Amino acid sequence: MWQLHSHAYEYCFVDHTRAHSQRRHVYHKGQNIFTVFDPSSAWAVLNIYASQVPMISVGNKVQFTPESDPQKSISGKIDFIEPYFRDGSRTLTVRVYFNNATLKLPIGTQVKSIIYAGDRAAHWLPEEAILSLGLDNIVFVRSGESFVARKIQTGIVHQHLIQILYGLDQQEAVASNAQYLVDSESFIKTDTTK
Repeated sequence: MWQLHSHAYEYCFVDHTRAHSQRRHVYHKGQNIFTVFDPSSAWAVLNIYASQVPMISVGNKVQFTPESDPQKSISGKIDFIEPYFRDGSRTLTVRVYFNNATLKLPIGTQVKSIIYAGDRAAHWLPEEAILSLGLDNIVFVRSGESFVARKIQTGIVHQHLIQILYGLDQQEAVASNAQYLVDSESFIKTDTTK
């Protein structure tokens, strides 16, 4: 068995020779004998809830702190967003690469992060004004002396406000609580003229 020594204390070696520790074992060209990991270049894996995914993008700045030492602060940026949700997970995985040359963060440490997504100009309604019908979201828009149900497209949710992407003009009045206008026995027809 070979022993490997490193003068740089931050390198980790994973020995693959244990499986082949017999005497006179022949190693073939291209066969892995050991793997060298350099923790000076590391990444944090962040889990993002589905409702927050539209807010983030590659390149967003991230500030994170280890749960074990909240006084330390490490900066990085989002370098990779997995394009799918893992089986059984309600979160999307994001990688943030960062310089760990001073070993501020031991590999495997749990972190809390703040992602700076930038400013967004948007129209917002309180959560209570929007009624979810499963796949569709509706609001009740004032039409003369009554209200008409209209399908809308929503975006992100932030502090009990929901972003309205389209389906509603800025000047239109909507019911402040959509639940009050729903009869539990009725079927809701939406206005598709908008």
